Amino acid sequence: MSSSYIPSSYTDIESRLVNWASTSPDVRAIVVYGSRALPTPPIGESASLPFDEFSDLDLVLFTISPSNFADNSKWLDTIAEVWLAGLENTGAGDPEWFVLFSGGFKVDIILLALEEDVPLTHLMNASPYKQAFENGMRIIYESPEDSAVKLHNPPVIPLTDSVQAVEFHHHVNLILMKVVKAMMLLRRGELLNSLSVLDCQLRPRVLELIMMHAKATGNDAPASKIQHRFLEQWINPDLLVDYSKTFSTYDPGRIRNALLASTRLVSRLASEIAEVAEIRFPDDGQSNTLNWLRFELENQQAEQPPS
Repeated sequence: MSSSYIPSSYTDIESRLVNWASTSPDVRAIVVYGSRALPTPPIGESASLPFDEFSDLDLVLFTISPSNFADNSKWLDTIAEVWLAGLENTGAGDPEWFVLFSGGFKVDIILLALEEDVPLTHLMNASPYKQAFENGMRIIYESPEDSAVKLHNPPVIPLTDSVQAVEFHHHVNLILMKVVKAMMLLRRGELLNSLSVLDCQLRPRVLELIMMHAKATGNDAPASKIQHRFLEQWINPDLLVDYSKTFSTYDPGRIRNALLASTRLVSRLASEIAEVAEIRFPDDGQSNTLNWLRFELENQQAEQPPS
C-alpha cells in the first residue's frame, strides 16, 4: 500500500528512513554521503553551508539482501509518497535507486551487500565508494548488532592523497588512450562518436587529474571542497581557463582544438604532480605518445562526415 505521507524536508525523509530501517531486519546501516554529509559551520559563523536547496540526498543502504530492495520499489512507498523511482547500476555494479518523493525531494540510494559476519567499518574501508566517504559521511542508522560495536561515530578512514607511481601512470595512460580514440574517430569523420568520447570519457578523467593535482600540490582548499561540484571555488584560475578549452561543439575543428587542449593540459598537470611526488614523467612511451598526438592534432585536418 502506497504511503500518502508528504515529507516537509530532507531531514524529515532521513527520520522516516531510520524508522523504516528499525523494522527491517535485512538493513544493517544507512550512511549519508555527499554535500549533505559535509560538516556545517558553527553557529554564528558566516561560512556558507556545504549544501543548498538544490542539493539532493545521497545514501548507501547496507543490507544482507540487496535483491529484496532492488526487485521492486514498494518499500520506497512506505517512506513517503513517491512521484518517480528508477533503478540503475553504479559503476561498481551495485543497484541504485533514484527517487523523487512528493514535494520534489530527490534521494539517491545505493544498495550495498554486507555479509552478516563482516564489520561495517571493514566494508566501508574496502568499498568502491571509499573516496566519497572520505569527503564526508554520516551514519544515520545502525542495526542493534552494529550498535553493539560502537559505530555511533563515523569510522576513521584515512585520506589517501599521496600519489603512487603505478596508479598515477595508469591514470595518465588511460587519459591519453581516450585522446587517441577520439582523434581517430574524428579523422574518420565520426564527429558524434568523437565528441561523445571527449565529453563522456576523456574530460571526466582530466577532471580527476585536476583534483589529484590540487591535492598533490598543496591547494589551499580543504580536502572536502576539492570535488566536482565545488570546482570554481578551489581551482587555480589559469587551470580553469585551460580546462574550459577542452570543451567543444559539433564541429571538427573545435573538437580537434579541444583534444589538443586536453593533451597540453594533461601534460602540464602530470608533470607538476610527478615533480612533487618524485615520479618520473613522462616515461618513454608517454613521451612518444604525447609528441605524436601533438603533431597529429596540430597538423592534420579532420575528415568531414560523409554527406
